[in-house]
Amino acid sequence: MGNYVLFCGIMIVWEWMIVPSMGRSGGILKMWDGGKGNFVSLFQGKGFVGVRLEWGVSKNWCIILKAYGPCDFFVKNEDVG
Repeated sequence: MGNYVLFCGIMIVWEWMIVPSMGRSGGILKMWDGGKGNFVSLFQGKGFVGVRLEWGVSKNWCIILKAYGPCDFFVKNEDVG
């Protein structure tokens, strides 16, 4: 998905992805410059969501990672002990 935005006379292609919410959160929005990076994969686990991109002319891997914690106090303390 993408949107074109004119910023200071430069056309930028914003690519984005929404990861649906779990519980009462609003979900997670990931955004990147689609003219520089191409989406490869989405990965997630307990407490994190990541997007892997091929970035630049050389197509190096670029990972955008979002770490988060649960809002529920009792769930949050399960990992701590």
